[in-house]
Amino acid sequence: MAHLALARKYRPQRFADLVGQDPIRTTLEQAVAKNRVAQAYLFAGPRGSGKTTTARLIAKALNCERRKPGESEPCNECGSCVAITNGTSLDVLEIDGASNRGIEEIRNLRENVKYSASGGKFKVYIIDEAHQLTDFAWNALLKTLEEPPEHVRFVFCTTEPLEVPDTIASRCQVFEFRRLRSEELVKHLLEVAAKEKVSLDQEAAALIARASEGSVRDALGRLDQSLALSPEGVTAATVAQALGLAGLDAYFDLGDALAKRDPKLALQVLDRLHDRGMDVEEIADGLSHHLRQLLMIAVDASLEKLVDAAPSDRERYAAQAKEFKPTDLNAMLNLLLDTRALLRRAEAPRILLEVAAGVEAGRRRGDGWQRGIGHSGRATPLFAGACGPALHAGAAPKLHATCARRYGVATVRAHSGRGRPGGRALAPKLRQSGRPPARGASSRRRDGRSQRSGRAMEERGRSREGA
Repeated sequence: MAHLALARKYRPQRFADLVGQDPIRTTLEQAVAKNRVAQAYLFAGPRGSGKTTTARLIAKALNCERRKPGESEPCNECGSCVAITNGTSLDVLEIDGASNRGIEEIRNLRENVKYSASGGKFKVYIIDEAHQLTDFAWNALLKTLEEPPEHVRFVFCTTEPLEVPDTIASRCQVFEFRRLRSEELVKHLLEVAAKEKVSLDQEAAALIARASEGSVRDALGRLDQSLALSPEGVTAATVAQALGLAGLDAYFDLGDALAKRDPKLALQVLDRLHDRGMDVEEIADGLSHHLRQLLMIAVDASLEKLVDAAPSDRERYAAQAKEFKPTDLNAMLNLLLDTRALLRRAEAPRILLEVAAGVEAGRRRGDGWQRGIGHSGRATPLFAGACGPALHAGAAPKLHATCARRYGVATVRAHSGRGRPGGRALAPKLRQSGRPPARGASSRRRDGRSQRSGRAMEERGRSREGA
């Protein structure tokens, strides 16, 4: 028998099976039980949050042959429920908005809604990726959506609710699906593993949940991928190997390198992550997430509940957070995020990240972080360490360009401002190389005015002597 993906095998078939969407589930259950189902719904939310699944549950409950008045759950046994589950029902039409986005497709839909349901009580149109529809298509649907036939219900699903016209949203009941928290995903993954009769470590479940970014479908897909590598059970090492992820140990090692100001250790950890085949951007994202976890605990221990990690890992975060000040972590995050924005278009992204990590790990405690904040409150370019420790966000763009030519590196960002302490710090460096510091246009204007005023004073003195 062919393998069925876990995301399909454990797709909710009842409202009670929905994960993490309790307010929406309760509202829709009451609407079905009391026969108050709206003519159109707009489900908005991130991927894998249950929008299309909930739309199918509404269609199944409306057409269930055995559902009694006052009940909301479908029986999942009658012919209508089985057909909807298998995707063969003629009364439930799932339309992909990306490939059926034109006005001609909507005209055909308007013609078909006139006909009654073939077997059930209602015809339900589920339009996925609804934000892909064109403006002309939306306009053609307005009248039908405002006054549909009694036997027709519409459900629009989208990840971009702001792209849906207000004239459409005002004709629908709007439900915002939320991204699931890591604790909810971990609990769901452990339940699925128990049903599959396989072992799943708590740390492995937490690692999958963190990589899934709140998506149930992504989490089950990653669990399925890990089970393909190790069918008898899944550990954190299995997840890291199957998904190409770095375990938490690597990021804790990077945290230790930053806390101890050890650039050698930082570069060794980065090299180890590169050897595993991890992308530079993925490493930067993982380190950003790690520093964010530390910052939450460093600000206040009561914010530990905001840390997305297993209970045992939270203790490790709490222990490492004691090695940093909140201001240090805040500055490190600012610097890392500035670097992250440049990695995609950098010619040598690995070098960019290595120099950033090496410079930050090599700073003295209480020295680099304060200097890493410019007059405007923005973060210092990460390559400031290569151009002199005092060069920061107040330096002029020309000084950044001169620094790049002198040292053969590219600065992260060229800031400008009235205060130029970076220029004063860089000038001795340039003088040692035998090159004068760059002079701005304002300096040249001041010199020109001084020369003109000096010549005018000499002329007035000569005229007095002649008189």
